[in-house]
Amino acid sequence: MRANLIDPLLLLHNGRVANAAGDSLLLEFSSAVDAVRCANAVQKDMAVRNESTPPDQQIWYRMGINVGDVISEGDDLLGNGVNVAARLESIADPGGICLSRSVHEQIVGKFDLPLENLGEVDVKNLSRPVETFRIVTERRSTAAQARRAQRANKRGPRRVWMAAAEVIAVLGIYFWLDRLTVDFEPAATEAMALPLPERPSVVVLPFANLSNDPDQAVLADGITEDLITDLSKLSGLFVIGRNTSFAFRGQDVPISKVAEELGVRYVLTGSVRRSGGQIRITAQFLDALNGKSIWAERFDGAVSDVFATQDAFTLKVVEALSIELSNSETEQIRRQETDKLAAREAFQRGWELYSRFDEEANVQSVVHFEKAIELDPE
Repeated sequence: MRANLIDPLLLLHNGRVANAAGDSLLLEFSSAVDAVRCANAVQKDMAVRNESTPPDQQIWYRMGINVGDVISEGDDLLGNGVNVAARLESIADPGGICLSRSVHEQIVGKFDLPLENLGEVDVKNLSRPVETFRIVTERRSTAAQARRAQRANKRGPRRVWMAAAEVIAVLGIYFWLDRLTVDFEPAATEAMALPLPERPSVVVLPFANLSNDPDQAVLADGITEDLITDLSKLSGLFVIGRNTSFAFRGQDVPISKVAEELGVRYVLTGSVRRSGGQIRITAQFLDALNGKSIWAERFDGAVSDVFATQDAFTLKVVEALSIELSNSETEQIRRQETDKLAAREAFQRGWELYSRFDEEANVQSVVHFEKAIELDPE
């Protein structure tokens, strides 16, 4: 799809690929006008292609465009500009495009496109509502038709995020194309090494470190371990332990094979990208028996909010599996070992060494444990 659709339109509208990973693309444009023209062209082209495509093979994009501040990490972007764009994407219908007021101000009068003012829209993870405009597309890509296509589409809607940043005197418009949810080959119960437990069974695979700094892997490992620990506290779940889970670290093993080897139904996986005080965490909760994503979430924000994000992911697992929590279990999830990230990272470095179970590594781990206690005596 990228070679046949995205790349040619990108070239035509003065854009470039800033980053690419799997099904994700980060694209940069020289102006807001170019970005909107490209987005509209993509949607029109996809609508035409979908007319001659069986419903279960159709692809629909949701797009959100924003102009705002971002933080650059190499070619990647973090920060509130991306976060607002992500929320605009969530407002858009499959096949639709939503714009922030800042984008609207730059394109008004320059397009013969019908725009609908949705007013100030409250969106999650943002303290203030976002004034939102929607491009009213042609009938073939109306919201109603797109929703029907979404229900019929086994793969679900693709997601497009757009953000923008003003760097020196140059305006850069970016959009993030990402398909968080993905279908995969289901696991076979008869191929499982162990019978499925009566309780819902979960494995949390090590979150991938997508930061440019390999040393940030300690943060990804800490998030993974905290999720394993929090889920293990719940009596309604069967959770695979840390040592078994981390045996898959760095391996590209199909979800179905992981489930079959461990005898579990559900798999929680994700990634972490950090740049200074900003962080992006993604997570997907997958049902290995039907090859579907139950939910997929992305968090963009301050590193200091990482613990609250972990809690949110844990509670989403609980909600998805309809698990009843006791008051004590709810309290345990929200009770953190520390609220100081530096102390948590120091502990994680020590724990990584300690978990090797050899004399030299044990000695080395003490330095990091003592540092953790120094940073947070409690």
